[in-house]
Amino acid sequence: MPAIAPPGGAVDWPADELTIGVVGVAPWATIDFLARVTRHTPATRDWHHLRVLVDGNPKIPSRGRCLELGETDPTPAIRDTIAELAARGADLVVVPCNTAHLFFGGFAEGAPCVVPDMVALTGRATAVAAPGARRVAVLGSRATVSGGRYARTLAARGMTQLDGRGWDDDVRALIEAIKRGGRPDAHLADVVARAEAAGADAVILACTELSVAAPPPARVPVLDSNDILARWCVEWARAGDRDAAGRDAADAAAAPTRPPALAPA
Repeated sequence: MPAIAPPGGAVDWPADELTIGVVGVAPWATIDFLARVTRHTPATRDWHHLRVLVDGNPKIPSRGRCLELGETDPTPAIRDTIAELAARGADLVVVPCNTAHLFFGGFAEGAPCVVPDMVALTGRATAVAAPGARRVAVLGSRATVSGGRYARTLAARGMTQLDGRGWDDDVRALIEAIKRGGRPDAHLADVVARAEAAGADAVILACTELSVAAPPPARVPVLDSNDILARWCVEWARAGDRDAAGRDAADAAAAPTRPPALAPA
């Protein structure tokens, strides 16, 4: 793929701007991520937007089926895709799929580029958006919710993942409906309202399919993991400092461990 230098004059952009790579394992979530990168980039001309290299490959083995049914491990395919995108010029490579981040160490460790951890970034964003929050509803796939990554990430920041048995089955149905091309916005709003009624101080949309639905009305902060990842990419790609981006990604993942907050009865 050609590397195009800014020509200067009326058509110009920062020469140190970073290139984003995307491992697109879920089609609707990948499209949503790209739309958010575009939306969050300050631009008045086409060339003001960032360069993005996308490998949209839904043939990468299912993360959920691997974890729940013991099928093929997606780690090697994701790791190889990251390496290919880096070889083609990507400085930052993202995997906009929360369930994939249960395999994060396997594909990010030793990668030839910066690979941010969307679970860690979302945990940090939750602590910022909802200071003092103690009970957080995590809406996602069965594997994501039960896999422990969000529970540990929130606990390290003094928060507790709420028991989602009152809405988990409905969230799965929402995710499947979106994968089929639906937009069950009202159903997502209903789930968020139930989480609020159960005492949630914040709600995390921890499946990037849920990002496709309209933002639900809520009295508490609703954190969209796909949006958080997209904003992070735009910020650091425009900053043009790959080393600083790597340090920030590591900082998000290195929250000081604290005892889990006790949720009131």
